[in-house]
Amino acid sequence: DYLGFAQGFDRFDTYDYSDADTVNREAFARLDDLAGESSPFLLYLHYMDPHAPYKPPREYREMFEGPVEYRDYPDKDLKRINRYDGEIRYWDTKLGELFDELEARAIYDDAIIVITSDHGDGFMEHGFISHSTTPYDELVRIPLLIKFPDSKHAGRRVSEQVRAVDLAPTLVELVGALEMKGVDGRSLLPLVEDTSEADHPGHAFV
Repeated sequence: DYLGFAQGFDRFDTYDYSDADTVNREAFARLDDLAGESSPFLLYLHYMDPHAPYKPPREYREMFEGPVEYRDYPDKDLKRINRYDGEIRYWDTKLGELFDELEARAIYDDAIIVITSDHGDGFMEHGFISHSTTPYDELVRIPLLIKFPDSKHAGRRVSEQVRAVDLAPTLVELVGALEMKGVDGRSLLPLVEDTSEADHPGHAFV
């Protein structure tokens, strides 16, 4: 991979702008390859739904219609938002299918699962469609959910701001590997263990 994303992976495949169903099929094929292996593994999946040009499958295309509660949008921007929401709903369905497959293979319970995004999208709130180089909330306030291989943290929400660079040291500590030195991020486990943060609104750890 010319951008360097393949570093550290035993196998790295790209499927340019493929939909979530294609990504899932390839993920299931990789799980087939790993069947019977006893060693831990990392499976990284990068879904492109939702993403411009906002073309969800037909059954999801008109699923969301009408205005958005907190802001008035011109019809052309509102149509983009509705299709964006359709892509989110489609991806959510496919994520559920992935979880079902992990459960069927007896992988889900012991798995650490991270759901996050590299950016959000704007719809002319600040003069652009999709994303740009400006750090407005609609771009940088992204979801972050972590499923732990136990239930003691289930439903916890952490109010303190966290960052994407915190993920690597968090996962390294969680799997018991050597501490990462010289990185910008920090482990988020102390925040999860801090019971004073429980039930506060913010980034969710599930």
